[in-house]
Amino acid sequence: MLLVQFPIFIGLYSVIDSFAASKISESALYSFFWFAKHYTVAQVETNFFGIDLLVGGSIVLTIVAALLVYAQMQLTMMNKPITPQIP
Repeated sequence: MLLVQFPIFIGLYSVIDSFAASKISESALYSFFWFAKHYTVAQVETNFFGIDLLVGGSIVLTIVAALLVYAQMQLTMMNKPITPQIP
């Protein structure tokens, strides 16, 4: 599965890096949405459930992410059968 994910992550990083370096024009940002051609980067909403995602060091977002990862781990481990130990 990692062989499929890794090239996608590299491509995503390349696009974000190119956009951050202003190599991609702002008009191409939402060109694949027919209803969003009039958006600019300044109009993109950066709040998610009242948390500003651009603020560095958001402790609330860190705690929520940690709790969700812990809950997902517990739910995943709950359904695994116990394998017997063979001496």
